[in-house]
Amino acid sequence: MNKNQPSREKLNRLYPERNHQDISNLMPYVNKKFYQYHPQQRNMYRTVFFRRNAFTNKIHVYYDNFVVGVPPSGMDEVNPRLIQAINRTNHLSDSPF
Repeated sequence: MNKNQPSREKLNRLYPERNHQDISNLMPYVNKKFYQYHPQQRNMYRTVFFRRNAFTNKIHVYYDNFVVGVPPSGMDEVNPRLIQAINRTNHLSDSPF
């Protein structure tokens, strides 16, 4: 072992392993339903659901069809920039090449 290299215990304290709870705290919008209004008609909305794929470590966005009505109380409106950011980064590859 190189004397300049930190020990395994020191590395584990500096960079702890990620677990499910830790990832859930980083992405609070995953496994939660939101609503989104129709761009032209404000009396229509659809639900948007975010799910994380554990094998690829990417977030998938699922949309329902638009329905006429009022969104349920307690459901938050989705930020369009969140959807744009997820769709923009999902195509990035994990490989270094």
